[in-house]
Amino acid sequence: DGRLYTLGFDEERGVDRVWCLDAATGKELWRHEFKADKMAKFHGGGTLTTPSVDGDRVFVLNREARFLCLKAADGAVVWERDLKKELTLESPTWGFSASPLVLEDMLVLNVGKVLALDKRTGKEKWRSGDYGHAYSTPVDFEWDGIPALAVFNGAGLAVLDVEDGTELASYEWKTKYDVNAATPVIVDGKVLLSSGYGHGAGLIEATPEGDARAVWENKNMATQMSGCVAIDRHFYGFDEAVLKCIDMNGEEQWSQRGLGKGALLGAGGRLIVLSSKGELIVANASPKGFEELSRTKVLDG
Repeated sequence: DGRLYTLGFDEERGVDRVWCLDAATGKELWRHEFKADKMAKFHGGGTLTTPSVDGDRVFVLNREARFLCLKAADGAVVWERDLKKELTLESPTWGFSASPLVLEDMLVLNVGKVLALDKRTGKEKWRSGDYGHAYSTPVDFEWDGIPALAVFNGAGLAVLDVEDGTELASYEWKTKYDVNAATPVIVDGKVLLSSGYGHGAGLIEATPEGDARAVWENKNMATQMSGCVAIDRHFYGFDEAVLKCIDMNGEEQWSQRGLGKGALLGAGGRLIVLSSKGELIVANASPKGFEELSRTKVLDG
């Protein structure tokens, strides 16, 4: 409805701030603030997640596992929960980093344990076991014909039944510091996993028995933070500080240096890239090579 919702940290006041802005002008429409720890550990600290919007509600999970349901119209609190305290959760080294996932009448939260809550009341529907450090947002897909969730945590990939959280399959994926942070990418029912610190990527599929196995694993795409995007059966992402394209077999198609550890998304056959220098770059999404169309400096620092 022409509104932009985001989350930021006010260092001077020590609060997390949910912003609602006019998407066309950037004018502030409302804000909601609550006390939060900066959690600066080998980085600047501050917010790690993105609010999720569903109808007239905005859902926010912060790095301390504070979970809020706000009115989209004015930011008033509908309900909130302190999940770390309620569930005696162990905080990941760099804080909880997974954004809320809305699935019909349900909210899915990855806080090491995976929770399904009623989106109207916040009451728990089901809870999984603990899969370790929670940095990656879950993805819904079909696993061997069953509606499922792909959850990527410190222990690796867990495939959970959407209905009750039962584990359907798992695939071990260990990374230094347990930083499996990139969101899994789904293509044709297969799951692309990728993590930094030199680990790399792998494409995971269901066996005839419903277990998980690797189609391939290699070191051609090690995404430390921002995950890949899939366009026309090719994956585009940051292999540490190198922007790359790989195909469904994990083979590198091209690489582009000079953008740092950036972030990207895909839209309309284009790559929209934000470099670590604050440059916004639009390029054609083609496996034939990196074809830059425009570049604009949009952020300082």
